[in-house]
Amino acid sequence: MKSVLVMKTKQFFTFCAILSVAGISFVGCDSETTTDPPTGTAKVYAGTNSTYTYKKNYKDAGGNVSGADTAKTATVTEGPHSYGGKDTTITVIENGTDTTIMSYEANGNVSIYRGNGIPGAPVQVPVPTWWTLSAGTKDSLMIMDQTTDISFTISGINVKVNRVKGDAVWRSTENITVGAETLSCQKVDVVFNIYATIMGILPATLKFNTSYYYSAKLGYFAKYDTQNTYPQQALDAGIDPGNSVQVLTSYSIK
Repeated sequence: MKSVLVMKTKQFFTFCAILSVAGISFVGCDSETTTDPPTGTAKVYAGTNSTYTYKKNYKDAGGNVSGADTAKTATVTEGPHSYGGKDTTITVIENGTDTTIMSYEANGNVSIYRGNGIPGAPVQVPVPTWWTLSAGTKDSLMIMDQTTDISFTISGINVKVNRVKGDAVWRSTENITVGAETLSCQKVDVVFNIYATIMGILPATLKFNTSYYYSAKLGYFAKYDTQNTYPQQALDAGIDPGNSVQVLTSYSIK
């Protein structure tokens, strides 16, 4: 019986790997009416055709950088416009595929449009439409704390998601060097904890943690650092949590 439970546990963590996109992927849609940006705390509203180029490295479970550098370029395809009930948003596409919609808030915070659900998850896990990062107010903001009663079967394993808790926590002001320039950035951690039960008896907690380094001078992010935490059983089974660090190397603001 024990060997069967171990096998089913490892199968479950395949589902955990699918959920790892929670901290690093964004869902976007077509934009709406263009408007002039209002006066706000942010120094720069990135305009259409602004570009940000990053060096991306993957990390192992211990947080150590591994593998070769990968270049990533993010392009603002639509400068400040209205979208999703917010008046000053930009649409950014990375390498022609991944879309981020970000809104500049009047108090210096920034919000990211996430859409509904976690992409790739076999069931709908509820998340709010907008996640707000406290880059201006420098405090902690709760994204969600919701008890759920989601049950499903995957590979013959019964799984129940009991609770989803998300927070955006301001950590510090840090400098990021880009070429000969030093950028002052606000580090904000977005942390999601998903609490689940396997086969009615085995608890499992998955933690998704991405640190965002927002620069008001850029009007965008100078660095992303993702360090998701899986239970040891998942790591032993060879499940990759998808950790990486992405640092700005050059930019052009329009």
